Amino acid sequence: MKLQRNIAIILAAAFVLLPALAGAAAAADSTTETLQRVVLFQSPEMSNHYGYITVDSVDVELNGVNAIYTVNYSIDPWIAFLVFLLGKQDLKNRLLKIINPPAPSNGQTQEIVFQYVDNDQAIISVSNAAMSYGDNTYWYPEQEFAITIPQITFTASFTKTYNNTRVIERGFGYY
Repeated sequence: MKLQRNIAIILAAAFVLLPALAGAAAAADSTTETLQRVVLFQSPEMSNHYGYITVDSVDVELNGVNAIYTVNYSIDPWIAFLVFLLGKQDLKNRLLKIINPPAPSNGQTQEIVFQYVDNDQAIISVSNAAMSYGDNTYWYPEQEFAITIPQITFTASFTKTYNNTRVIERGFGYY
């Protein structure tokens, strides 16, 4: 019992001191002067960072009314160990807030399944993300993300890429 408490205290101290020590080590390794710019307040409209997650790109594969989101991201290094230690549920919740999949229309239910999650990529399957017109034509509705996505690519019967996007306005049709 005492050993567990001591280990917990050591781990907590390491997480508190690790970012400060990493910054000090980086500063000590630098032999030239560098100018650092600190951004204290960055609006979400201009940022691809959400909490400890920095999104690089999102690929959306549309198959009928269903969508598969592949999110490529990085997480802050000192948080990666916490994700490993405590589990990935918080990471999953944050990723869902980031992509904010469109709600189903016509009262249909939506099922969201994480097919794969690690420290740099997640594959998320979303049912009923689009509307069906019943004749093999579909409508992907307007979608707003929690952050600005640097590159998002939709693949269906076509490939459509958006850069630095926070909102997919008006949606689009596909077959």
